[in-house]
Amino acid sequence: MKDRLSKIVKSNIFNYIFNIILIISIFLLVLIIKDISPFGDKLLGKGDALVQYKPMLYDFIMGIKTGTLEAYSFNNALGNSYMFNFVYYLISPFNLIALLFKDADMMFLSVILLKMAIAAFTMTFYAKKKGASNFVSTIATISYVFSGWFLAYWYNIMWLDTFILFPLLQYALDKLLKENKSLLYIFVLALIYITNFYQAFSILIYSLVYFIIYNFFYKKDKILIKMKSLLLFLGSIFIAVMLIYVYIYTLVVVKRQMGLGFSDVSEAGYVVSAIDFIKSMFYGVAKVTTEKSGPTYPNICVNIIVFIGAISFFFNKKISVRDRLYAFIGLDLLVCCVFFKEIDYVMHMFHNVIGLTFRYSYIMSFLMIVLFIKNAKYFELNKKKTFIIIGILLVILGICYKHIEFNIFVFNVVSLLICGIFILFYSKNELFKILVLLVVIIQSIFIGTYNFIGDEGDTTLEGNKNSYTQEKIKWRVKSVTGKDYLNQNLYYNQNVLYQYTSMTYNDVLNMVPSLGCTSGPNAMNCNSEDKFINMIFNVKDEYYLERIYSVNKDILKLIMNVDNVKYSQEQVIEMMTGIKDIFDKETLIGQEEDDRITFKTDKKYYLVDYLDNGNVFNYPQTYSSFYLEKNLGISEIDIYTLNEEKLKEVYDYLSKNQINYTYFSDSLMEGEIEVGKEQLIFTSIPYDEAWHVYIDGKEVETIKVLEDALLAIDCGEGKHKIKLEYKVDYKKPLLISISNFILLLFYMVFKRFKLHIEE
Repeated sequence: MKDRLSKIVKSNIFNYIFNIILIISIFLLVLIIKDISPFGDKLLGKGDALVQYKPMLYDFIMGIKTGTLEAYSFNNALGNSYMFNFVYYLISPFNLIALLFKDADMMFLSVILLKMAIAAFTMTFYAKKKGASNFVSTIATISYVFSGWFLAYWYNIMWLDTFILFPLLQYALDKLLKENKSLLYIFVLALIYITNFYQAFSILIYSLVYFIIYNFFYKKDKILIKMKSLLLFLGSIFIAVMLIYVYIYTLVVVKRQMGLGFSDVSEAGYVVSAIDFIKSMFYGVAKVTTEKSGPTYPNICVNIIVFIGAISFFFNKKISVRDRLYAFIGLDLLVCCVFFKEIDYVMHMFHNVIGLTFRYSYIMSFLMIVLFIKNAKYFELNKKKTFIIIGILLVILGICYKHIEFNIFVFNVVSLLICGIFILFYSKNELFKILVLLVVIIQSIFIGTYNFIGDEGDTTLEGNKNSYTQEKIKWRVKSVTGKDYLNQNLYYNQNVLYQYTSMTYNDVLNMVPSLGCTSGPNAMNCNSEDKFINMIFNVKDEYYLERIYSVNKDILKLIMNVDNVKYSQEQVIEMMTGIKDIFDKETLIGQEEDDRITFKTDKKYYLVDYLDNGNVFNYPQTYSSFYLEKNLGISEIDIYTLNEEKLKEVYDYLSKNQINYTYFSDSLMEGEIEVGKEQLIFTSIPYDEAWHVYIDGKEVETIKVLEDALLAIDCGEGKHKIKLEYKVDYKKPLLISISNFILLLFYMVFKRFKLHIEE
């Protein structure tokens, strides 16, 4: 019985099950300790996860369950293609585990737990394939799943997929290089691209560099064989892309339609210091700084025991000098990505890396674990060298003292001392291994607890835990959590909006500043008190227009001024309706206070004329008071507010020719509309080529209005039936993907049949 039990414990299947259960248990224990839902009152999630990924997942799953999932959504800014959210955030097949649950917390938790379990499986798989014992495999798996990278991103479910698939990718890449077997690499690369195209780009660059180094400098083959290997590698990438061609097609179409381009590398203004990089190697340093000019560092740190084992790899004489040299070169290349923003820029798919701080740094963490596994396989304990390594790490830690949080500093000091004790009393017996494993588990629980922050929220609010129950309001969706930042007017989009990513159309972002909104690379923010914005762009307010209505064709002649909001708003109204002078002017008399002049008003929202270096700038203001420096010599200033009578006149004019809907959804609208002489149909929908418009059953061309930002239709006078449908033709891309999949299946069957015949 004892021998049988010993065999079970030593078996590979037991190791897989044990590692998965252990990882999940540590995570759940952290939730319990931190009082996080479902074990406590704190919400599961923080930051982007709370206001973006978690509600997006909930909305996506509920859309599938209710059959209401659409290709377009008006819940973000003026509206945007939901396909971008889908292909960027939600397409991972692992997310479908959430279909088993009803509330947002359990959906979100189920996805995190599943991805943790799969990460434990893939890391165990790689470790066992590389000859690791069950003990080494468990240590490596814990270290990988609770690495600094995972601690920094475990709320952000969209980033976990490539993390869990990377061990399989590395194994598949080795199979391709050493045995010319490409099928696994094709399927894993395709799956990585589907789950997160952004990180897949980084992995593709990594694969290419790894292949070149190994194939052309490490392998001792003839040049012809190396070239054949290169063709197989490139062919495998091509087949993987063709396999998911329908996905690539969707991605390219959506990005082109939305106008999302490449950033300028000069915008990547972060600074990485040697201290930042060094401290990121110590266990528990997992926080991310994303300020443009602030310090930032990768999330590399793994368990201290693994870290020491990885360093010891380079001192292990049983490992060839050639292996150690190329491992050193590979790590150095990854380090270059940290210190050279140009390389980082390329790794991030030619995008601004601010806010995307080293999301590929798990590759470096993984390679450190690989070195630990190789070192353990050929382990020859040299106490003197190991104590020297620990001593050096203690000195470095002391130098970094002021740059590491005190608790994490103490934790690492204690961990290094414990490692020293282990080395001093090193033994190969099972009791010693159990003791080491217990220490690693305790360390992971401590670090997990330390880095795991839940959102306490307002626990007195009814429905707080089930935080994404939705109430449909015409085109918009309103949160019922009671949280102010979720209940903002839905144009408030400074970073992210309830349920959706901040991505929107570039032409819209370029247009809205002229009308008093602010915008950035991916976000817009329009003040909820601006009645002009609320009327023209279909926000539920005192004056409410449907999304589609008729206006004068003069709108095509519109020229706006980004420095003068008053002029731009006046021009929009005049061109649409012919109505002029929509603003009331009020002159404020300033009061002297020390070295400045203060101006006060009781208006909730107004536009200010402000003289600066001889230029007049007109901008929105919401404060009850503001001030100017006394040396400007300005004691009186004009402010402008919308005239209520004029505003009602504008509303009455526009509301006469609103669409009368017979059917509407986010991606399909049908109705009737009256178009007058010299009028066109105006919509507050961002221009997108995927919108197909039908007038009286016949498809017509669409045009652009308001600085080419919005969609409009020029048609004849009279009453028309109108239909707007958002759709992309997927027939050819889908056929290509399915055909490639079938051909791959035939190839696999043929290969197995051929192998069977040969045997």
